[in-house]
Amino acid sequence: MNNIFKFAPSELVFDAFVCWTLNFFNEGNQEEKEYAEDFINLIYGKKFLNKTIKVKKIESLEKQYKESLIDVYTKVITEENKIIHLVFEDKTHTSHHSNQLQRHIDSLSGEEGEQIFIYFKIGDIYNEIKNMPEEYIVLDRKTFLAFLKKVELKNDILIMYIDYLEELQKQEHFVLTLIEKPFLTEEEQSILFGSQYGCYKIMERISNEKYDISIGNSFGRPWTNFSIFSDWNPEIELWRGLFWRLDWRSNDQKIWKPYLCLRNYKTNKDTSDIDNEYFKVQREIFKDLEKKYSMLKYGKVHNKGAKEREVGILFFEGDNTVEKIIEIIPKFTEDFIEHIKTKKAFYNI
Repeated sequence: MNNIFKFAPSELVFDAFVCWTLNFFNEGNQEEKEYAEDFINLIYGKKFLNKTIKVKKIESLEKQYKESLIDVYTKVITEENKIIHLVFEDKTHTSHHSNQLQRHIDSLSGEEGEQIFIYFKIGDIYNEIKNMPEEYIVLDRKTFLAFLKKVELKNDILIMYIDYLEELQKQEHFVLTLIEKPFLTEEEQSILFGSQYGCYKIMERISNEKYDISIGNSFGRPWTNFSIFSDWNPEIELWRGLFWRLDWRSNDQKIWKPYLCLRNYKTNKDTSDIDNEYFKVQREIFKDLEKKYSMLKYGKVHNKGAKEREVGILFFEGDNTVEKIIEIIPKFTEDFIEHIKTKKAFYNI
């Protein structure tokens, strides 16, 4: 199917689809109104244990609402004249940030009626729900797709959106199969490490789910990391840490490859004697562990950077398969942590 949503994956398009769905209650025929009401009840039922309401009207439907820029806001009036505020934070492949969820809650403070805050994401949900205000319910792609597939409304836009979400499901499943493969072709490697979901799932296994994983995007490429040591000084707003980073860069042969790198980072460029001493010991520990875990091949670190410096690196190439790195690096990490503690080579130890 020549699907327009494949060419328009942005959150603004997602916002528009949510508004389009809700607006059927105001401007649609009976079948379309039922679709809109069913969507509202999908949300209401998640919040209030499968309870349903009868909608009398949608009094307000706004995008980028109030000072907190709520993605989609709607004010629902029920047949019993009860007021319900629906507040959507829509996400495709990013996560919430900048305290935006709490700001949405604060922006509706004092409003009469029930308030339902929805974290609605069609991309893959990572560990962002750990830091989510308890007022929010989560509506994910799997739940939404199951709902849409039960809708009897015959509409080309709806059919295309269902097709789009199903394609995302297939891509997710394919990426998981790549993680399990012992060897990858160049094309398969590009698909796996070009996927935020794939990178997250690899790091989830490397971290043994002991550390909080962060995700991001740089020049169109996904990156993923997790900190194994962290030190925050609020008086001078300085953060220092040691973290594993999954990303891409040129390898020793100047070929662009995905890599796993242990990095030393701080939020300013001022380098003290203790910074340099700790970094020196950290590199020495990493080099010693390279000998113990010689079944992996390690790359050359970059000797540059003020805020961010490479302690050690290995590329996903040759015998460094995804399977082998996932098996060995968790043990490497635990050994590294013990040596850092023994030698007191970090700030808050």
